[in-house]
Amino acid sequence: NPHSSGVFSFLFLRWRAQRYYFSLVLLLRQFCLGLTTLIPSAGGSVVLQLLTVSAVGLGWLGLLLRLQPWRLHIGDFVDGAVTVGFLAMTSVGAVLVRAEDYDPSEVQNFLGLVMFALTVAVVSPGILT
Repeated sequence: NPHSSGVFSFLFLRWRAQRYYFSLVLLLRQFCLGLTTLIPSAGGSVVLQLLTVSAVGLGWLGLLLRLQPWRLHIGDFVDGAVTVGFLAMTSVGAVLVRAEDYDPSEVQNFLGLVMFALTVAVVSPGILT
């Protein structure tokens, strides 16, 4: 339908034809970043917020470097540079966390969950094929 392709073109024209689905990945990234604000900032969860934001940013950077979804290569470069700057600001924020806001058990639980998710992500494609 020519009318619907014109209406929804803003979703697809920024990506290369092979990466037409990347708008959904971008929405998922934004959703995950929005969810980090729901982690309460009391009781040591500031570190969890920073770790979650860093994990989402590193995941996005990995996908960006691997798939290079932007129609123009300068878009990949600029998005990567902005993401690296974002991760640098997150790292500076992690340095400024007070010692009383840090609970090692929560961080260990979070890192265990991330490692489990990475293991499932690496192993599951081999199982499904």
